[in-house]
Amino acid sequence: MNRDSSQNIKELLIDFADGVLTDAEATQIRAHLEQCPDCCATAQALRQSLQCAQAIWQDNALPAARSRPWRLQKWPYVAAAAGIFLAVGILLYRPTPQPPAPSAPTLAEIEDRIAASGRAARLLARVDQLETQALLRDVAQSQYRYLVEKYPDTPAAAAARLKLESLR
Repeated sequence: MNRDSSQNIKELLIDFADGVLTDAEATQIRAHLEQCPDCCATAQALRQSLQCAQAIWQDNALPAARSRPWRLQKWPYVAAAAGIFLAVGILLYRPTPQPPAPSAPTLAEIEDRIAASGRAARLLARVDQLETQALLRDVAQSQYRYLVEKYPDTPAAAAARLKLESLR
């Protein structure tokens, strides 16, 4: 290292005070400090500043961590996380729509079903009579089809379906 001027040495004083120079560079700086009182005073001030900064750092870093144990520090975070989960849950909650309850048939609807079932039974009896005559079997088939279409949910319609299948 060929740095003899005080300006070049002053640039390296911070690294010297911090102890990051190589042994050869540190030896050259020490030799210069023995001869230059200004650089020596600057190096001494830098060392004191670094020691003071380290002391402040250690005083502020360690007691803060020790003064409040983790179990006391975590509650604000736990409360915040719980609040976030609650808010997200409320925003995402969508109740499943319930199908409407089947309404009970009214008395008039029950009477209509009974009347339709009666008409279908009477029609089935008449068509069964038509079927016994050979010339009227085509008419009987068309009447069975009509009965199945007009009264699909009646016992007479079920019987008419069976008759149609047997006639095929």
